[in-house]
Amino acid sequence: MTKFILADDTINEVDSKLLLLSDVVKDLSFEPSFMAFVRLDVLAAQQHQIELLKASRINTMFFGIESLNPNVTKMIRKGGRSEKNLDTLRLLKQEYPEAFTYANFIIGLTGDSEESIWHYNHIIADEQLLTSAGCNALRLYRDLSNKDIMSDIDLNPEKFGYTPLDDTQEWKELGYSSSSWENDWTNLSAASELSTKVDNFFAKNLRSKY
Repeated sequence: MTKFILADDTINEVDSKLLLLSDVVKDLSFEPSFMAFVRLDVLAAQQHQIELLKASRINTMFFGIESLNPNVTKMIRKGGRSEKNLDTLRLLKQEYPEAFTYANFIIGLTGDSEESIWHYNHIIADEQLLTSAGCNALRLYRDLSNKDIMSDIDLNPEKFGYTPLDDTQEWKELGYSSSSWENDWTNLSAASELSTKVDNFFAKNLRSKY
């Protein structure tokens, strides 16, 4: 066994995690390959971590970018200027070309817009800044037995600009339900349609189909 998935939800939260892993890798008799969840905004602020990711053999990275619109990133606590994040993806591609990079985006976030979404999608595709990407429409979760895993948006959607609608969709096999919503520029139905278009765009224009 040489391939591993790291369960840590933010492997680059602090340098010490990457340094510890790189020390372990040095002592192995084989070359491992790790997949990990990496925060792009943290990497943008600490670009020296690219070398630590290489030394740690984290060559598959999952970025939960959600949005590159600066109107959105602060609200969802994934701050950082859009150009800084894009420049970091450019640097990562240059310094670690063998890495497989996947990013997920959320369609429908308050403060975003279809124009902005397509603007950044085309930059990513034109420059091949990611190996693969996908997206999903924002879902407002309800009735989760463990409230600790609910987001701030789930707990208080109105505070973040979402108006929950009366309909509820049950996901019994997953143990929760969700509700439709609308906000300043879209609603769940329209966001789901746009999400399908964006997924198809990434599948067609990036190197690896999600």
